[in-house]
Amino acid sequence: YSASGEQIRTLKALPEKGVNRIIWKLDRKSTAEMSGGFGGGQGGGARRTGFSEPSGGPAIPGTYKVVFEYGGETAETVIKVNADPRIDSKISELEAKDAFMKKLEALSTEVSTSTKQLDEAQKTIDKVNALVKDLTTDEAKDLTEATKAIKKKLDQTREAFNGPKREGQGIVRNLFPTTMTRVFEPRSYVSSSFGTPGATEERLYNQAKESANEAIQKVNEFINGDWKTFEEKVKNTPIDLFGKFK
Repeated sequence: YSASGEQIRTLKALPEKGVNRIIWKLDRKSTAEMSGGFGGGQGGGARRTGFSEPSGGPAIPGTYKVVFEYGGETAETVIKVNADPRIDSKISELEAKDAFMKKLEALSTEVSTSTKQLDEAQKTIDKVNALVKDLTTDEAKDLTEATKAIKKKLDQTREAFNGPKREGQGIVRNLFPTTMTRVFEPRSYVSSSFGTPGATEERLYNQAKESANEAIQKVNEFINGDWKTFEEKVKNTPIDLFGKFK
């Protein structure tokens, strides 16, 4: 917990007989709501418990309270986090950096929420394909064609985030910046500095925000347009899973 009482990190581990340790990497949790798995600086605890809380950046120097809980018992102590003595950094600058990081995390949440809609749409397409793959009725064939068409449009919509898919062996990178690279770029800049984010970081953030908004708009248009039409077609298509017994 920070000095203000905010819980900034949660670490979990399953203890074993003998001496145990759990490592806090002097960081706070991320405020971003990310889809998928992300490492959270939990050491072996995450692997043993299945709990992984994404890291959001270094903790600002100050005094922190640590509370241990196990088997209904609790204990607490205080830890003082010091600034790196090799670096001349001011608390106000570190706080400005942390606020900028949280702004980036909010943008990441917007992007993750939008791409998750596409992931859920893909799961639905897979389910429909599984239902109709062995059916030979005209309705089933028509739905199969509709599924192929909506899959193509979904992939085109996803390109708004990742860029067009490029063929080739090994690691094939896009020739131009994509929404995803723009979203992660300002974080790499601000992470390499201990000072207040400047004009470069703000410009990169604005470029990422603009690109993300355009991509999210395309997702919304897809979901409210082509996808809704496909959804109605699936709901109105009779699918008979029972064959006739001889």
